[in-house]
Amino acid sequence: DYVVGLFYFDSTVDSVSTQVFPTINTPFQSKISDVHVETENMAVFGQANLALTDSLSLIAGARLLREEQSIEKQRVDPRLNLREPFQQQSDSDTATVWRGGLQYNFAPDLMVFATYTRGYKAGGFDPAFGLTGTPKVEPEIPTLVEVGARTVFPSLGLMLNLTLYDQEIEDYQVSTRGPGVNDTFFFIRNAAVLTSRG
Repeated sequence: DYVVGLFYFDSTVDSVSTQVFPTINTPFQSKISDVHVETENMAVFGQANLALTDSLSLIAGARLLREEQSIEKQRVDPRLNLREPFQQQSDSDTATVWRGGLQYNFAPDLMVFATYTRGYKAGGFDPAFGLTGTPKVEPEIPTLVEVGARTVFPSLGLMLNLTLYDQEIEDYQVSTRGPGVNDTFFFIRNAAVLTSRG
């Protein structure tokens, strides 16, 4: 059994943020930030369960995607009548994500499996209110290993599902506070790695 498909996503986001301090005359302490972001994502994908024997199946899937993003940002100081340079950036990325594994049915009521999955979350730009520019955020790459069992006991009215997993995410996108004068604002940055097990 298998599934194949096409995916398309198109998004436009416009936002205007205002912050005014009537008694503070530091440049851009008061500010209006106007941000326009366009994102387009398209992909082709498929996954199949291939019966190698009556009990053993191979799981194989993949997704090829392309994402394009552009951002425009303008900040002005309404109290001091200041205007920062107009910010405009764009980027595109192509990635392949995939999944492979094995599934074995010991009986109609007991199945075990093991899978290895490589994922992708697109990067972009950080339009943070407290920043002059729009720093680039790198894509994050998750890798997930799962081993589990699926059981059912109809006579008892019970179902038991167990999964052990180990996940590692490279360049994890995290919201954090900036150093120094910007420590009151949150920014999006890439952490080196995040791990999750359970």
